[in-house]
Parts: sequence; C-alpha cells; structure tokens
Amino acid sequence: MRSFSKDELDALARTGSLMEKVTVASRTNVKPETLAYLMETEPDDEIKLTIMSRQDVTAEQLRWAAGSESAFVLNRLVSMDRTPLDVVHEIRERAVARRENDPAEVWEHLASYADRVLARRESGELNL
Repeated sequence: MRSFSKDELDALARTGSLMEKVTVASRTNVKPETLAYLMETEPDDEIKLTIMSRQDVTAEQLRWAAGSESAFVLNRLVSMDRTPLDVVHEIRERAVARRENDPAEVWEHLASYADRVLARRESGELNL
C-alpha cells in the first residue's frame, strides 16, 4: 500500500478521482480539514461509507452521512452503536415516510430494523 503525506492526501481530495478520494478518506493521517472538505464537496455514498468506517468517526460525521438517500448507507448507520440515538430515530422516521410513497420493501425492512435497534439500545441491551 502506498504511503501518502498529509499534503498529498489534501491534493488528492481536491483533484483526484472518486476512488482516490475514498483512499484519502480511509487514511489515518488525513488532516481534519481535508475530511471536512470531502464532507462539504463530495456527496457520494462511497465517501460516506468510508468516513463512517473510520476508527475516529465523530457524531457530526455520522449525522452528515445520515443525509444519504441510500437505504444501504442508512442501514449501516442504524447498525452502528456509535450512531447517536436521535439519528437512528430520524432514519426510522424517514424510512416510515418513504415506504408510504415507495413500494420497495427495503424501506419497510429499514424501519423495522431501526425499531428493533432502538428498542435494544434504549433498554440498555448492547447486542445488536
């Protein structure tokens, strides 16, 4: 795996391809400002999934990722114990609203899964 300096990562974030931006978001030595830049300018779900997977992911970054319209991204957020409960509640509400207008079963499944996760987390049970 190639090693990049912080400045090289910053340059890739600004001018690179999507896959290079994913590389940037996955590196532990990326500057916080570079991650913030990606969050401001790159709405792609691959970037969201990569930032969500970081060991040092913050509640703010998880809230940002929750803006996704992808059921896959939202499901991943619901499954993460680091995701704030209010974000899980918001995702559940969005899934409920979406299933009323979208016949795809994925929204029903996401709402049901969020219900189960919320019940477990709010009861203090940690095994999701």
